[in-house]
Amino acid sequence: MLDKGDPSMRNKDLVSKLTDFGLTEEEASTYYILIKNGPTTATVVAKHLGTNRMRAYRVLDSLVEKQFARSSLERPKKYIATDIDEALSLFLNNYSQTLSQLKEKEKELVEEFRKLVKTPIGFKESAFRIIQGRQQVYRQITTILDRGTEEIYLYIPNNDLYRFEFADIDTKLRETHKRGVDIKILTHIDENVLDKAKEYATEYDLRHIQSFNKLRFILHGKSEIFFSFPKDDSMSMTTRDDTGLWTNNEDFVIAMRSFFEENWSLSLDATVVIEALRRGEMPQFIRLTSNKEEHDRIYDEMIAEARSSLDILTKKTENILAYSHTLVNAQKRGVKIRILTELSYDSLEKLLKIFSPDQIKGTESKFDILITDKKRVIMFIPIYKERGNSITSNNKIYVETISEIYEDYWSHGLMIEELGQRLIVESRFREAMSILMKTLSEEYTVEQNKEIMTNTGIHEIKALVTRIGGKPVIIEFTLLGEESRKIAELYAKTSELKMRAILASFDEFPGSVQSLATLFNISLVNGDSPEKLAARIAEELQVP
Repeated sequence: MLDKGDPSMRNKDLVSKLTDFGLTEEEASTYYILIKNGPTTATVVAKHLGTNRMRAYRVLDSLVEKQFARSSLERPKKYIATDIDEALSLFLNNYSQTLSQLKEKEKELVEEFRKLVKTPIGFKESAFRIIQGRQQVYRQITTILDRGTEEIYLYIPNNDLYRFEFADIDTKLRETHKRGVDIKILTHIDENVLDKAKEYATEYDLRHIQSFNKLRFILHGKSEIFFSFPKDDSMSMTTRDDTGLWTNNEDFVIAMRSFFEENWSLSLDATVVIEALRRGEMPQFIRLTSNKEEHDRIYDEMIAEARSSLDILTKKTENILAYSHTLVNAQKRGVKIRILTELSYDSLEKLLKIFSPDQIKGTESKFDILITDKKRVIMFIPIYKERGNSITSNNKIYVETISEIYEDYWSHGLMIEELGQRLIVESRFREAMSILMKTLSEEYTVEQNKEIMTNTGIHEIKALVTRIGGKPVIIEFTLLGEESRKIAELYAKTSELKMRAILASFDEFPGSVQSLATLFNISLVNGDSPEKLAARIAEELQVP
């Protein structure tokens, strides 16, 4: 990841040492890049890391938050590394303050508990204990295993399969299992842990979960639970960046037990997953997420994994440009890429700098699709603006179904040559709306490309004009030959939104279209230039 042109062990050692001071490996690599290059943009950092710009911004902003970097006010924004002495000093000061605060809270808790009256007979007093540092975390897990008499549930990151061996927890697991204690383990199995996962699967009930939350917990029957948040998932056994909480609180234990059992029911048998991965296949799954960061991570991962083809359907061209670096790398590997999206003059110009005309088609879509190698799919269904649900799967039938949908969109998509006239008209319409905005008095507002949320979904409006104290007016444009369809679409929108609508064109409307518009109460306005069209729309807006 770091400095691909300089493989020196010293550089890697510096990055490794930085991870002991609260940085992830990616953040440490980025800090090294900033130190070496001086003030640097996110684009440059993304190229060094071999990732997309969106991911680079997240890493850089995290460095700023941790006070290892600061950002400039210029555009494009540049990031400057904090002097190493100052950065480490700030980290140690913050760390010391955290410890001091915990010590103060410890004293307060002790005093408060000592004030409590004697525990009533038959009442189980809940206890809580904070534990920090990986060695202490593993010591607590060992303690629970030593006293284990009921079933043990383990929810662990897959690196724990190896780390448990270093901490001798694997021995404790065997001893506990030999005492007749049932042990269930949930983790994410990938190519990096196949051999170790196979060992565990022969001794315990081990299952694979595709979507793994960044936490670890050990549950002892219904009596106690210890969970921790390993921010540092390295093989380090001495990191302090692993903090946990032990409790015997009954409500909490029951809640986490339900969480485990629900995930267990959705998991796959480890042996099946291991065999599939050894064959070079992915275990079949269908997963739903509403987390945008998780969606972005999967999307980027699927592009990076592509070997033969990438089929992309997206409403916004910006979604493609955000992954341009990863997509360019995929093309260099010989991956065939097809893109379906809504196009404008500006967006098409940007896409043609990366892709050839035969790779791009224009379409309208309410959802986003990415298909990798005809084997894996992620589909985003918006609920409102950028919020929504993502379904990702490698299930053969599901992938084939989504692929058929994509092929149907591709067959009906507009080639760039066909899009030419539409893009020209759209550009002239935007110009007319800009002129209209300047023409109307201050009591009017003009919004372009507006989205309105209703009970039936999202309505997309090319332009929305609102007068203070009045109802908004929808303005759409049409091409010659599309007038009837546009009138029908506008009628559907106005019926639900209870708004007046104007259909604009740079051509004259035929008589039959005028009759249809009158029937559906749609106003027609035409002008052969952006200036004339804006003037006539302004006149029409004065009509009550």
